[in-house]
Amino acid sequence: MIKKESSVRERIWEIDVLRGILVIIMVVLHILFDLEFVYNIPIGYGTGFIDKIRIVVATLFIMVSGISTAFSKNSFKRGVVVLSAALLISFVTFIVGREYFISFGVLHLIGLCMIVSPFLKKNSDSFAFNIEFDYWNDSICHSLCRSFPQLFFHVWVLQ
Repeated sequence: MIKKESSVRERIWEIDVLRGILVIIMVVLHILFDLEFVYNIPIGYGTGFIDKIRIVVATLFIMVSGISTAFSKNSFKRGVVVLSAALLISFVTFIVGREYFISFGVLHLIGLCMIVSPFLKKNSDSFAFNIEFDYWNDSICHSLCRSFPQLFFHVWVLQ
């Protein structure tokens, strides 16, 4: 009997585990942010160890999202959903108070990159370096596309 190749790709459990860990850490960081800036409990959110963890976790989350987008069949549609959620968060934070307003955050960046990534995949021949994009190279390209703006923002603008 001839085996048919499955068109369904297996999930990469390492990426799923890393994403889950990063989401848990991000939830903890958001709780710490609220404690510091909403409830006025001085925990040193913007300084020291917590600040370094925040930068590393945000960057890793963006990179893992880029890698995951390379395996997605519908990243444009998902990007529209993520960007819509980010814009809703921006709207709510604008209504709540200007001091909490989120004009452009991690979700905005991920949503925009997810919307752009299908066009990058489609037009991969137009890159300066003509690289044959397999899944590994493609995921690295999208991860770096997402990471460098965020790294630049964190390192040069916020520091």
